[in-house]
Amino acid sequence: MRLDTTHGTKSRAVTLNMVVGASWCAASGLPTRALGTVKIRGKGAHLLYRSNSFVREYVVNQQVFDRLLTGWDEPQRVEAMRLLSRMRLVNSRNRLSHALIAVLLEKQKAFIRTGNPAHLRPLLQSAVVGIMAQRSEQGGSGPQADGSRVSRVVRGASVIIGDVDEVALTRLCLSSRDVHRELVRDLVRRELSCRFAAELAAPLTDLRIAEAVSVECAVPVSRRTVALIRKDLGVPDYRSRARRSCYLTVTAAFSKLLVMTVETIREHVPRAPGVYEIRIPAPGVNYPVGWCPVIYIGSSKELRKRLLDQTRNRGQNPRLAAHIATRRASVRWLVAFDNWRGLERRIYQQFAKTFGARPDCNRMSP
Repeated sequence: MRLDTTHGTKSRAVTLNMVVGASWCAASGLPTRALGTVKIRGKGAHLLYRSNSFVREYVVNQQVFDRLLTGWDEPQRVEAMRLLSRMRLVNSRNRLSHALIAVLLEKQKAFIRTGNPAHLRPLLQSAVVGIMAQRSEQGGSGPQADGSRVSRVVRGASVIIGDVDEVALTRLCLSSRDVHRELVRDLVRRELSCRFAAELAAPLTDLRIAEAVSVECAVPVSRRTVALIRKDLGVPDYRSRARRSCYLTVTAAFSKLLVMTVETIREHVPRAPGVYEIRIPAPGVNYPVGWCPVIYIGSSKELRKRLLDQTRNRGQNPRLAAHIATRRASVRWLVAFDNWRGLERRIYQQFAKTFGARPDCNRMSP
């Protein structure tokens, strides 16, 4: 950490225990807006911040500052007070972010080390605020944490784990239901992989998924909850999965379904290359092999920009634009730094093979 201590016109820098470095997605060479890269050190983890602005702290000698103000005219005093206010806001933001990151890295260190969703632990934002407040009281100093400020930082920030995977802080700050969702998604992905490799005869029922998740998670989950989570993720029931394993296998790692609006895309979709799928409400389109809500498969070098353009009707596909304009369409995606066009082609071909036709709004094959 760089601590810029200002006394009058003199300044000095003191090195503390936070490190600053460039933050890049190594697999693609693309810069990121993440706070930095998580590095494992011994039994713990620390964050290599990507910019000095995240770890800078200003300390002002108030007496010297007040004497300077008396010798300045009114416009100079106004500008000086504005500058002082901005410096204090920087201090507050950085102290809060650093304390928040420290709690998240400590509580979710098992997931950070392995990347296994089964190692995620329930951690509500209210619990994070409580931990930060307790540490501030014990240490005698620290940021004044409250729910709204922590929520703003969590909602808008991410970190890079393993130099490649950008993980939103919201994924490290989960309710029990969120943890169950991660485990259900991972279990279905593994199920489809096993079926594709002929290691599993039939898909898992909701009851069997609930039993498996309850074993891996400290908080048991019911069959009904699994069914609700499965629908939220866009995963069909076990009968449908038995009939349509090809397309589901290649899309098993996709994100959860989100309503396709400008607000949700800005908040959740990453600035990264990848493949995406757009759906309409069930039952969807009556393809030759059966009904399916998927109407479009695409890819882009920057997913967020492409989906925002389509949501704002800046594309050249009137049929797709008409569905999106109803605000009932949903989207899910998969980040792919390597050969995302090839992945789109593979997914498109598997869809055509599974449902007997191309997606309803795709006008040509990739």
